[in-house]
Amino acid sequence: MRKHKKHIIHISIILAAIFVMAGSLALYAKYYASRYNKGITVASNLYFNSDKLKRITGVTDIDTILQDTDGINKLSIITNSGAWSSGTLLLNFAVQNFENSILYNDSNLNIDYKVEFVLLDAPVGANYSVVDTAGNKIPLTSVNTPVEMSGTVKGGSLNSDTYGIEITMTGQTTDYVQSRVLVMAYPVSPDYIYRAENENQEYRLLGILQGHTTDAKMSIDSAKFKVQEESGYGTATWKNKVTDLSGFMYNVKTIGDVVVDSSTAAKQQVKITWDNRYLQLDENDDNYLYAKEHDKDTSLSEEDKYIKVEGDKSSVIIMILPYTSIDMTFYKGKQFDTELSTKNADEAGRQWFEGLVSAEVVE
Repeated sequence: MRKHKKHIIHISIILAAIFVMAGSLALYAKYYASRYNKGITVASNLYFNSDKLKRITGVTDIDTILQDTDGINKLSIITNSGAWSSGTLLLNFAVQNFENSILYNDSNLNIDYKVEFVLLDAPVGANYSVVDTAGNKIPLTSVNTPVEMSGTVKGGSLNSDTYGIEITMTGQTTDYVQSRVLVMAYPVSPDYIYRAENENQEYRLLGILQGHTTDAKMSIDSAKFKVQEESGYGTATWKNKVTDLSGFMYNVKTIGDVVVDSSTAAKQQVKITWDNRYLQLDENDDNYLYAKEHDKDTSLSEEDKYIKVEGDKSSVIIMILPYTSIDMTFYKGKQFDTELSTKNADEAGRQWFEGLVSAEVVE
């Protein structure tokens, strides 16, 4: 009996412990759920973004970032989308309180923030200034010295503040060397979204603003027969390379503007000239057909026409964008093989062949 009673007491102790643990677990679960739901509420209703700066985690203050060369090199670069070769360039970005037109901060959630600008490279050929939301300008002259601005984006509707970096060229395009401007924006209130400096911040927005110049004048990077690019082509072998061919592909590559979008880089004229005794341009060539259509205009003078024949020389003006490569097909003329038979496989012979077609930008 005593032994049975002892078992009962032991079981009672275990059950009591279980009830205590269950109560603690329920209380903890309730606490965790409350914290989780609060986190969900904060995360789903707080927006601090930019149209161009990107959110970066794992960073603290601007000084720490300046010491992280690898980190800086990984930041997104904001640059001009159009051509710029003189005068002033303005690079803008916005600090905003919304994710999109539907998701924005509530009316009781205004965000106070700071924006810091740092010139990473010494200016060469240009002056740099920060432009605030009112259009006021503060010069950026000292490398690695932050310029700080502050503002507030109010909740209740889609709101944003726009800042900019103004770059003014002080000389010729050739004198200008790109300098980078580091930008960091972050909220400082409400207090629950801004932590101590030694902790990772959740809403750091970073990017690098950099202005690139473009050469308004297009130039020809290369213009030559494609057979010249074949392995084994040279002074002693050129004749064998071209003898059995019935025609030749002529390639033209242009440079002059890093902006290749047709909305910001205009097509320019290139004049292709060839010796019509030895070569004939394919009349189905797209460039030739375009020029032929252009010349149908009866009001054009002979000087303004794109296709011309002057003695042994024929020419066509083609329209081409910078940083473009085009191919044009030429067939052998009636006198090509006869003239080829008189040429030696030497430097003079090779130059004769390579000089049958030429290309130049029309000024």
